[in-house]
Amino acid sequence: MVDRVTPRCTDKERKYVADTWGIKDQCPVVAEPFIQWVLEDNFSDGRPPWELVGVQVVKDVDSYELMKLRLLNGGHSAMGYLGYLAGYTYIHEVVNDPTINKYIRVLMHEEVIPLLPKVPGVDFEEYTASVLERFSNPAIQDTVARICLMGSGKMPKYVLPSIYEQLRKPDGKYRLLAVCVAGWFRYLTGVDMDGKPFEIEDPMAPILKAAAVKGGKDPHELLNIEVLFSPEIRENKAFVAQLTHSLETVYDKGPLAAVNEILDQV
Repeated sequence: MVDRVTPRCTDKERKYVADTWGIKDQCPVVAEPFIQWVLEDNFSDGRPPWELVGVQVVKDVDSYELMKLRLLNGGHSAMGYLGYLAGYTYIHEVVNDPTINKYIRVLMHEEVIPLLPKVPGVDFEEYTASVLERFSNPAIQDTVARICLMGSGKMPKYVLPSIYEQLRKPDGKYRLLAVCVAGWFRYLTGVDMDGKPFEIEDPMAPILKAAAVKGGKDPHELLNIEVLFSPEIRENKAFVAQLTHSLETVYDKGPLAAVNEILDQV
């Protein structure tokens, strides 16, 4: 499992590399200061001493991977769509919005962390706080648009699994997760809250946009896309009702109002 934020390369980075080192690189990789490598200690004939250079060598890497997918990547997606609709350009701006910052913290605490298996030596609350601190770094200049791209591949991997697990519990909690999905659905219309069109970067963009526009405040058109949603989620009346309400609120009052409304109920 590898964790490091690497924003999309722009002309700014190309010019910096050329001016500083005299190297004309068309795609230099820039990254945040944080870096984490986790390897499973499962080799056939010994291995190099990677611990000496900071690599974590563990018995089971799956729990570390799941933690990253649900908390870091899931948090990224949740703040990405809501942040884009709220008019933000960079992720550090989204994190510094007190409403969205609180939303991510409560979302993880209430609806995601309780689903995760324990990871040796890791406090999930501290991990979530560290993720938000990393995302708040203005020097990274990571765009919200980058986080929003390829949602058809990200959401089923980062966010929807938590919803499915919560639906299987007799006392499952998913109201905050539903707001994230509502933000994604509204984003998929390809029109921001001011009526300005934007491009959706996704291999399923034509299908998703057509369903989002046709469905509007009704999520069923998107939920009926079988490659993304199973009957378990679209036939759950309670979840669909919650999602519909959140989607209506995003449409009528905006993403921040939808978030605040749910936070007031937690």
